[in-house]
Amino acid sequence: MEIFVILLFTLTRILLGKRDGLIAAYIALTGSISPLLFFKEKLEISLAIPWWSNFDPLERLNTLPHYLIAQNFLLMCIILFIYFIRSHKIRYAIFSALSIFIGGIFFPAVLAPIGAALSLTIIFLTIREYVIKRKITINKLFFIGCSIIILSALFSLLIIKIQEHQGFPWNIWTSWNVARWNYSESTFNYNLFFIFGVLPINALPSIIKNLRSGNIENIFITIWFLFPFILLPFVNILQIPKLRLVEDAHFIPIAILASQTISVIISKFNSKITLIGLFVLYSILTFPVIVTMFKWRMSFVTNNFPPGVYYSSKNELSGLDYIKNAVPKNSVFLTLTAHIIPAYSPVISYWGHLNLTNNFTDKETNLKLFFGNQMNDRQVKEFLIQNSIDYIYVGPEEKKLSPKPISYDFLIPVYGNNDVTIYKFGQK
Repeated sequence: MEIFVILLFTLTRILLGKRDGLIAAYIALTGSISPLLFFKEKLEISLAIPWWSNFDPLERLNTLPHYLIAQNFLLMCIILFIYFIRSHKIRYAIFSALSIFIGGIFFPAVLAPIGAALSLTIIFLTIREYVIKRKITINKLFFIGCSIIILSALFSLLIIKIQEHQGFPWNIWTSWNVARWNYSESTFNYNLFFIFGVLPINALPSIIKNLRSGNIENIFITIWFLFPFILLPFVNILQIPKLRLVEDAHFIPIAILASQTISVIISKFNSKITLIGLFVLYSILTFPVIVTMFKWRMSFVTNNFPPGVYYSSKNELSGLDYIKNAVPKNSVFLTLTAHIIPAYSPVISYWGHLNLTNNFTDKETNLKLFFGNQMNDRQVKEFLIQNSIDYIYVGPEEKKLSPKPISYDFLIPVYGNNDVTIYKFGQK
């Protein structure tokens, strides 16, 4: 996180100078979502977490490690790209290209600002020049440098797509994400317009000014922010999960744009009182939301803490010890405790993590039918044979699906205590 903050301050200072860069970095780190009344869903102390709640500033800094690493490489790429534009030294373009290539491998969402937004920036500038001057001037060094950077981003994406075409499990994640975010979130498009709080209103004058300016740095920052909204109607065709459009540290471009507007206001009034007044107004509009979100998240954690997920009971640990010591290697287990058992023993789970289970939904349904005692003897036996099941683990999670204990002539109890029973499938 410290590296991210340092790179953020570096980028904003290079673009805007010391004072305005500090303001932009501060906004990028503290910018909040809109007041909760604007969103379709309500925050509740339940197991459901609205996706937009993760764009709260504290949650953005608490993001997944590989997201943060990729965002660091994205910021490095943009910083080096700016150095390339200003110095015309190709080495900056090469290091910029290397940065975005590595970042894309960690988290493909960060490729969009370079592979797409930068490309659109160059196209926009070319069209603008032709409309104004009726000619197109090509700077060879600039063209070569930008091509290296953009192609590096696209090459990173190509490697990821090649890996996905290797089949299971690599081909599951994208299709699941598209189904999850593009088809299962009916209010996504509506909520998307409110995750940046008051910043888009503040940034609007800068967006208009930048697009008219002809300055590549300002136009790039502007298109970087606008790009998700431009692409939104085409995500299903392109098979891009909607959520990934704004997971590229997207508060940074909107913070820079907002800071540019604030800079104009301060320069017109030329008063410290104006700066203080804007800070107070910003705090009034954002900090109540931040505090509300923090209180809700603390209540959520307190009320939904599932100790069984993190701490196994002594009886469960005894069952795991039995599996480790007595069950043959690579035996196939039927269990809902599928993430835990293979971590303790060299055995295989019939069902497990979404991204590591082929036909995940079908297998999940079969588990619920089996442990819910909704199969007859013939169906159970055929199911166990067809899927090469060796053992059945019945613990606290499995018992939740049915008050009736499992009882089949071909399932032989081999271990048991108050919490756990392990059966061996005796006929195949």
